[in-house]
Amino acid sequence: MSVLRRPGGSEHVIEPCGVCAELLTDYWPNPRVWITRGDDTVAVAMRDLLPAKCLRGW
Repeated sequence: MSVLRRPGGSEHVIEPCGVCAELLTDYWPNPRVWITRGDDTVAVAMRDLLPAKCLRGW
């Protein structure tokens, strides 16, 4: 997770993009990431964000 901190003091969660999500699941089979849902920030399993992901066997 990345956090954008603005000069005024506000913070915004930057969720992983599609390429980052693919790389995370390629090298770490079951990562959890922080995402925003409405006004809440929650941890979710990456497999929930990429339900059709084909895991590679390295």
